Amino acid sequence: MTKVSLIAVLLILSTPALAADKPDLSTPEKAARAFFDALKSGDAEAVKRTVAPERVTRLAAQFDDWRKIWAAYKLASIDGAEEVKASGPNPQSAVRVNLLRPNGSTMKGQIRFSKIADEWRMDEN
Repeated sequence: MTKVSLIAVLLILSTPALAADKPDLSTPEKAARAFFDALKSGDAEAVKRTVAPERVTRLAAQFDDWRKIWAAYKLASIDGAEEVKASGPNPQSAVRVNLLRPNGSTMKGQIRFSKIADEWRMDEN
């Protein structure tokens, strides 16, 4: 292997995957999928990238416990989103989801997402 190709391989291997660093938060539905994908990965920093920064700050010391509770649920499907009355300055949307509970049963629900700086972020208790 030549020196140039070895350097190229090393650069490729040392470059983090963009998809892992930058989740698709362009719509409430894509943000919901990114949130559950991050939970599934077990990477707390990846989860934080999909959650409203104010919520991460508010949770602070309890963030890991909160993340573990959410991680117990698996996303079965997304049934769309609807705009809801915002409780703060940012537009909000409720994403309709079907979740798989730890016991194997399914649960329908809505998760609130807020649009912050052109990205949709999970903003639910």
